[in-house]
Amino acid sequence: MNKILFQLLKFFSAILPATVTRRLLPYNTQILQESFRPIRQRIDEYSPRFYENFWKDYPETRDLFGKNMTKKELDARINQFMLFIVENADKPHVYLNFVQHLAGRHKGYGIFSHQFEFVGETNIKTLKEMLGDSFSAADEKEWRVAFSFLTRLMKLAETFKVKEKI
Repeated sequence: MNKILFQLLKFFSAILPATVTRRLLPYNTQILQESFRPIRQRIDEYSPRFYENFWKDYPETRDLFGKNMTKKELDARINQFMLFIVENADKPHVYLNFVQHLAGRHKGYGIFSHQFEFVGETNIKTLKEMLGDSFSAADEKEWRVAFSFLTRLMKLAETFKVKEKI
């Protein structure tokens, strides 16, 4: 059912005018793009900070990384991910195609459903560190909404394992 809903989202985002689909987005793309602008110039600093935070806060995920790619590839992917999200946040059709591909790839890595929230939280933490006081409460709110939306889309695009409670 989730995959059908995702395909419907893709279909409607492709046929509706961009001015209509942009209004359906739950976040303010302008705030995302403007708040990220200072990081674009130093994007190579993003991935080391992200992974340092991620593995410190969620050490149980460390084994999921590096099996299929080198550290250089990991760095490139998280940087490309952030750049893509910012550049295409207001282009739902492009964004949805990317999310579908990303979800399929992450399903293959053995990611659990709840672990997507880890990525959103780590991105917020990394943005705060890199932007300092210029990262406002309004910026954080929009980024949280954007990562939450991305997480929901990923879960619609694929069926991920749910960790059983012990």
